[in-house]
This record gives sequence, structure tokens and C-alpha cells, in this order.
Amino acid sequence: MIRQNLKLGSLALIASFLANAANTQASDASVSLIKRFEGDPFLMPGNDPAGILTLGYGHRVYPEDWGGVLAELGMGKARFYKPQGADDDWEPSPLDEPEAAELLRADITNRADVAGVVPVDDLTDNQIAALTSLAFNIGMGAFSSSPVCAAVCGSDSYHSDALGTDFAGPAQMRMLSHEGFAWYRRAGGVVMPGMIKRRFAEMYVFAGRAMGADEDSPSDFFGFTETVEDDGGAAEEKPLLMTISDQNWANGNFTVAHKTEAQEIAESV
Repeated sequence: MIRQNLKLGSLALIASFLANAANTQASDASVSLIKRFEGDPFLMPGNDPAGILTLGYGHRVYPEDWGGVLAELGMGKARFYKPQGADDDWEPSPLDEPEAAELLRADITNRADVAGVVPVDDLTDNQIAALTSLAFNIGMGAFSSSPVCAAVCGSDSYHSDALGTDFAGPAQMRMLSHEGFAWYRRAGGVVMPGMIKRRFAEMYVFAGRAMGADEDSPSDFFGFTETVEDDGGAAEEKPLLMTISDQNWANGNFTVAHKTEAQEIAESV
């Protein structure tokens, strides 16, 4: 269990931003980033690798959806499954890619509506896109209690039971707003190279820049520091290590190809 202090705003603001400015750069960046990770859309309802009925870009179809959001978007059940009494020449009507993208936009808005707190007025379009991609992937409950959310919302401290570590002060929290993406790198409890790639790409988008595949560690690249006093009371700059990011960057499962792809994804947004 991870605990943290949260302050200011609401992730519902992201929903408002996306709903009221569907053609803005931020909305387009969010959709573009998420589409890169979701892969080819399901143009007909079908089971994903986990056996969950899915439509479009990762939309999990629940029974109530057919009469709800899907019906509102012209994607009701009768479009895909032959109704009783239908003519013999009835055929299903698959989605096209723009419709799949429209469903994704609706999902982004709906998921953000139930989120926690982020001061979007203080964020860039790409930072909103990176946070939206993270929240879309890990769920709003996990996002609202994440170190990234705590740092972005201006919390002055964050405690991780999982790491047994306390983060405090503006410098450490600023570092955590980037490093925190790397915490969510597991699927089913297993560290996955694909998840690491996604987290690094989101981190790059959030930071507005991407390091090359052959560059030094994220700690060296981002260069986060904090001012501390030595034993004599003199102030000195101390490097802040991005421990999880550094470990994943050096991990043999995260190859140069993965690093290059993460960079390309970040640069394409």
C-alpha cells in the first residue's frame, strides 16, 4: 500500500479540458500517445489476450455499455451481432479507425471524470498527455495515489511503504514527478520490458525531451539535485538518483531497441 498527501485541483479538470477542446494539441497528444501503446484497434468486438471482450483501442465492453456509451456513439450491439428477425443478408458493420479513435477520446474523458487531483492550468499539453496515458493504463485509483500525482499536485512529501522510503522537499518531489512513472512497470507482478518502454516514453513526453538509446543513466541525463548542508553547515549540491529508472535503463531486458522505440514514441507526440 502506498500513502501520500495530495493537494489542489481535480483530475476531472483533465476530463473538462479534453471534452471541451477535443481538437486541441493536448487532446490529440493524449490520443496519439495512448494509441501507440494500445496497438491496432478491435474493429469488431473480440477478446484481448486476457480474454476480456474489447472494442476499439482497449475499450473493455461491459453489458451496460451496449445501452450506454457505445449506443450513444452509434456502436450498439445490433451493429455487430445479428438481431433476432434480421434479414438473411444482414452483415455486421465494423468500426473504422476514426470511430475507434472517437471511442478512445470518450474513454479518456470518462476515465478522467473519476480521477483524483491535478492542477492542469500549471501543466503543458504534453504533460497532460503523459499523465492521461499513465492514468488510462494503470487506472484512476492507482493514479490518484501515485507518486507522480502527488508530486504534480504540489505535495511536499510522499511515503512509499513498498520501498520503505520517504520523499520530502521541492527537489525530491520534482524528481519524483518524473521518476514516479517508472514505478509502474509490472504486469501480473512481473517486470515487463514493454511496460518499461511505455513508462520511459511517458516520462520523456512529460519532461519534453528524450534521451538517446546510448546515453548515460536517467539520473545523469535529468541531473536532479538538491541543496544539503554538510557536517560543517556549508550548503552543497547533492545529486538525486532516479534509482528505479537507472536500474531499468541498465537492465538487460530493456534493450537498445526498446530505448530507441521509447525515444521515437516520445518524439512523435
